[in-house]
Amino acid sequence: VALDPDDARLHANRADALQRTGRLTDAAAACRRALTLAPDHPEALGNLGNALAPQGRVREAAAAYDRAVAAAPGAADLASGRLFLRQYTETANTTARLAAHAAWGVRFAPAVHAPPAREARPDRPLRVGYVSPDLREHSVAHFISGPLARHDPRVVEARAYAAVSRPDAVTAHLRGLCAGWRNVAGWSPEAVAGQARADGVDVLVDLAGHTAGNLLPVFGHRPAPVQVTWIGYPDTTGVAAMDYRLTDAVTDPPGITDPFHTETLVRLSGCFLAYTPPEPAPEPACDGPAAGPVFGSFNKRQKLTPAVLDLWAAVLCAVPGSRLMLKDRAFDQPEVVEGVAARLEKGGVSRERLVFHGHTPGRTAHLAAYNHIDVALDPFPYNGTTTTCEALWMGVPVVGLTGSRHAARVTTSLLRAAGLPELAAVDKAACVATAAAVAGRARRTTAARRALRARLARSPLLDAAAFTRRLEAAYQAMWRRWCAGQGR
Repeated sequence: VALDPDDARLHANRADALQRTGRLTDAAAACRRALTLAPDHPEALGNLGNALAPQGRVREAAAAYDRAVAAAPGAADLASGRLFLRQYTETANTTARLAAHAAWGVRFAPAVHAPPAREARPDRPLRVGYVSPDLREHSVAHFISGPLARHDPRVVEARAYAAVSRPDAVTAHLRGLCAGWRNVAGWSPEAVAGQARADGVDVLVDLAGHTAGNLLPVFGHRPAPVQVTWIGYPDTTGVAAMDYRLTDAVTDPPGITDPFHTETLVRLSGCFLAYTPPEPAPEPACDGPAAGPVFGSFNKRQKLTPAVLDLWAAVLCAVPGSRLMLKDRAFDQPEVVEGVAARLEKGGVSRERLVFHGHTPGRTAHLAAYNHIDVALDPFPYNGTTTTCEALWMGVPVVGLTGSRHAARVTTSLLRAAGLPELAAVDKAACVATAAAVAGRARRTTAARRALRARLARSPLLDAAAFTRRLEAAYQAMWRRWCAGQGR
């Protein structure tokens, strides 16, 4: 930028670097500088959306993405980013959202190949390929590591197609759990699809959906007879060649959500996820006496919509002397803190009852911060997933609100699997009452927190072995269905 201050591309790249290091306000300013030089610069518009969304300015971010998509209609990543932003604000299943996803599929992942020939024996071991940019220190790792470690090689030979540009210790661990591993970072969709086809993959599983760095265009090339999406995204992919989406009957009630998917929904019995806690993790502990109970949420700022903050203000008003602790990297920005504080103050919560924490280096310190809260509150319509599991693992009960679509029902499914269904409220009034009742009990002791961890460890939510058997049975049923269709 110093060498060439009038190059919009450089300002856009600088904005990306600033956003990735948490300097959101500076990133937005760099984007706007780029846009003064090139008003329709697609990368600058996309980066502006990426800088605004973590500040809670999701609608402004969506508008920036709309302009980016219009300026670069052939950019699959920008179009995926716009779809992802809809998850934060839309509360119900809609035909409009389905149509937007399906249009993405037609544009960027049209079915261009027939399924490859495979030996159509329903009883043979299956070669299953997992496709993801997130096989690293990432939320997805907590839900895929269990199945990778427990796949029965007589049933499933697990392979990975990892688009990981910066591998880490988690990448190395996951690689050691796979029978085959391809580092496909930087590969074209055609190249990844060709490799999976050459490797003889029977079932290809997308773990990203429309999240950043996804490889959904690979699936349009139909490199495997059976293609599945799972874990990473709470909605349809819109890809016509994606045969199935793995879910459960709580997050996607039968007959209710099916019409809003281009995939066939396959509901696993119990929860559609099994959580593997990080190791090492600090012990749950009570941080000592306090003036009153502390509610908390460690979810991303963009999930804390005005409706969420208004409900949480009602919770605090129902529990005199309580406080609210919010933790996210975005709260390193003073203006983000002030925006949230102002909204809560409108709801009757004074500033001194609020505690904000920004980025905490290292997983251990992040988890230890849960010892400062007594009750975790879950956002809506985009629930927490890893944050819900983290809180429970640290001995903190989570109170959620059951919504009407997958993203708004994940915590309900997780709580049921954890043996705590009573913590999922059916409406806002019940959510306030539930949170107040949980907080109204005596401040949780270290023993109580550790007892909750022990209970969780025995629950179906952490029974990765049993979960993997159900997952393998689902793959086998999909495979048998394909074999039957081959006429052999």
